[in-house]
Amino acid sequence: MNQFEEKYKSLSNQQLLEIIEEGEKYQPIALEAAKAEIVKREISETDINSAKEKILEREAKKEAKQKRIEGIENKAKGIGTGLLQTINPVKEGNGTVDKKINWFAMCLGILSVYQVFSQFDFLRFMLTDEYSQFGLETLLIFLPVIVPLVATILFWMRKKIGWILISSFLVFTLVSTIWMFYLALQRRSTSAQYAEVLEEIFPGPNLSTFFISIIILSGTIWFLNKYDIREVFQISKETSLMTICITAVISILISFNLYL
Repeated sequence: MNQFEEKYKSLSNQQLLEIIEEGEKYQPIALEAAKAEIVKREISETDINSAKEKILEREAKKEAKQKRIEGIENKAKGIGTGLLQTINPVKEGNGTVDKKINWFAMCLGILSVYQVFSQFDFLRFMLTDEYSQFGLETLLIFLPVIVPLVATILFWMRKKIGWILISSFLVFTLVSTIWMFYLALQRRSTSAQYAEVLEEIFPGPNLSTFFISIIILSGTIWFLNKYDIREVFQISKETSLMTICITAVISILISFNLYL
């Protein structure tokens, strides 16, 4: 008597038949022991068929469950793939223009989120502190934090207002940077004695920083005003010029109001 013969004596008829039905999963000696036990019990044809039906029913349920799981997995994969295709900056779409827009939106989005997190404590203070006061200066602090994030989302969605908001923000930043560059030059042109004292007490930014910022901002505005980009957002040349001019005028007026 092998180890399986003794063990299989305590199994039900259905369990023994399952071993026989799934014989490839068991050792030959175990399979033979199951068959021998079935013979010893002299199970009727009806009982055998009944046990087999239960086995088949259980297998059908297991197969149906597996198909449901596979269906859910395939659906999840489809949703995930669709989402990745939607946000993928190098996806196959309408060609190079779509890739440019997606890359631009992704880069600006990263910078916008970083800006929000870096200014989060200050924003919370301004919104919750009872002594905080809102004014033009406060608004000018909030705009560079909130506008780029909102504009980036709308721009990524190919909304016309997204293009206008980003362009306006970039023009405003460019004019402000040029104005600050002018003030820094004015400060440097002060007499050498006072310039050294001011630099020690209030060290100013390097002029090259302004210069690099002006180049980057100008290049970005030029990129947004390329015909193929404007075409996607249905921005005419007139709308583009109006956006730039109006924003530039408002920015200059704000700069004069703040610094003069």
